Amino acid sequence: MAPLQLNPSSRLRWLPQWRVERFEGRLRRWVAGPAAEFWLTFWRYRCKPLVVMQSLLISWTGHVCLTLSFYCAAQVLRDDQSIPNLLEHFLIVPLGLVIQATPMFPGGAGIGEFGFGALYSWFGTDRAMGVLASLVQRLVTWIIGISAYLVIIALPVPKNQAVTETSDTPS
Repeated sequence: MAPLQLNPSSRLRWLPQWRVERFEGRLRRWVAGPAAEFWLTFWRYRCKPLVVMQSLLISWTGHVCLTLSFYCAAQVLRDDQSIPNLLEHFLIVPLGLVIQATPMFPGGAGIGEFGFGALYSWFGTDRAMGVLASLVQRLVTWIIGISAYLVIIALPVPKNQAVTETSDTPS
């Protein structure tokens, strides 16, 4: 009788725990601690593919909602000017958010608007529409953030979770 053949991807999933720990120890000794941490993280996610898929689904849902909200923000101030269609926004918004996340600018102020304006001009529309859409999106983000802050402040703190002050000096 022929031995049971496993495909290469399933071999790694059924690696015994002692081998995982042994390889992790070798990485710590011979390479570095971060390499061992990377291996353990890879192993944990490899053993739980459903968790990875759920995380990706949540991430994709967030990106779709953010792109739709940016498209709606662009529609708000459109005054007989053309803007990129919804499909083009799925290309513009992720690139614009990467530009907006550029360090050295507090909160992406200025560079985000410039980036969205440049991306809109690359798609053959008015640069000002990209800047305005970015500003409307930023305004909506601020309104949602301040509203959430006010709701959290208004919620009562349960007595068992109240913060108590502790002092290091004996009384």
